[in-house]
Amino acid sequence: MEDIPFWGNREKKDSIYLHSFAVSRNMAGKGIGGEVISFIRDMGRKK
Repeated sequence: MEDIPFWGNREKKDSIYLHSFAVSRNMAGKGIGGEVISFIRDMGRKK
């Protein structure tokens, strides 16, 4: 997936970028953020 308009010349074919990420305050402390980051990290390792 390309995102040249956002990353410009920094776009790399073998990279995954997380542009922004937030967890609703009422869901904070439930481990959701860590799970999402782990999922993205694992997705990158499979590429």
